[in-house]
Amino acid sequence: MNVATWRAASLQSATTTTETSAVMPRIADFVVIQDHGVTLPRPAGGVQFRDDFTFPAFDAPGASGSPSVLSFRLRVEDGTPVFRIEFNETEIFDGVVEPGPDRAWQETITQTAVRATGNRLRIEIDDREAASLTISDVVLLYQAQVP
Repeated sequence: MNVATWRAASLQSATTTTETSAVMPRIADFVVIQDHGVTLPRPAGGVQFRDDFTFPAFDAPGASGSPSVLSFRLRVEDGTPVFRIEFNETEIFDGVVEPGPDRAWQETITQTAVRATGNRLRIEIDDREAASLTISDVVLLYQAQVP
């Protein structure tokens, strides 16, 4: 494939057609949801998924509705936490994270389209386990339409 063919194919794949049949290019964009850490403490047991944290609502200007990636840093403080992540009221992760070094974590968001305004992110820790974790450096990578 020569350079001209590659550029034409790239431009076509990076555009989307609106209801008025105008072609709007898409670009990669991101929003920093939170830079500092949030620790979900060692819960006392009793009610499942009682301990949670909801990040402040955030916008993703120009969001195209394409799949996105949620990226964050995760540190297990104690135990083996079972936790769940919800994005716009849709569960995107539910599982266990083993103790170990800090790690980068990415979750692809395909079930829920990112909204241009009013996105919500919530993390819950299962309080049946004596465990805690810290999540930080939370960033959403998404495709935005360019007018």
